[in-house]
Amino acid sequence: MGGFYDQIAVGFAISNQYPTEEFAGYLEGSIAFHGDDGKVFLNGKIVGNLCNFGSHDIVGCGITNNGFVYFTHNGNLMYEYKTNFKGPVYPIISLRGKYSSVQINLEGGFLFNYEEFDEHFQLKQSLDLKLIEIIEISEKLGYSPQQLIDKIKKVLETRLMT
Repeated sequence: MGGFYDQIAVGFAISNQYPTEEFAGYLEGSIAFHGDDGKVFLNGKIVGNLCNFGSHDIVGCGITNNGFVYFTHNGNLMYEYKTNFKGPVYPIISLRGKYSSVQINLEGGFLFNYEEFDEHFQLKQSLDLKLIEIIEISEKLGYSPQQLIDKIKKVLETRLMT
């Protein structure tokens, strides 16, 4: 993306009439990841500090059904931000610089697969909750978590052998 001194921002706006003279993320109803300084602006306020991006980087953004906007950099999830955006949202890209240019992919085949990530994330959250339950139960029974896990394994092995 872009040249050496270019400024590029990618994100979303709730209006399809975002003023072209305003940089993405600077106005109410918009969020954007800025390449020159790595900042994320939501409704004109800085809400995050990620990494800079520029030439040869692949930057992505998406929005979930529950209003979280996420940004990616070279296929890696950078962060998710909760927004109060309701209704349709529109992709927005701002460019400043003599040689600014971008290539846009709205068709798929993205480096980052949010659905796959979300599936793994939900599984991890479920496992984290199970681990918390094991810790709480082990404390009530007077065992260490590892002792309780070992006892559960023995019971399961015994039941599987019969």
